[in-house]
Amino acid sequence: MLSPHWQLSASALFDHSPSFDQGAAMLFVRYQFEPRRALFSEDLKLGAMTVD
Repeated sequence: MLSPHWQLSASALFDHSPSFDQGAAMLFVRYQFEPRRALFSEDLKLGAMTVD
């Protein structure tokens, strides 16, 4: 959390197999309309990335 309204998070992934290499990176900036006093596990799940 940057402030009660702003959250900043990042995610990176690198997948290696014999047939290919794959990588990704993401940066999230989120503004909450209602102020929050803490970061919750549900906030982290929204930013989770899965690559098939």
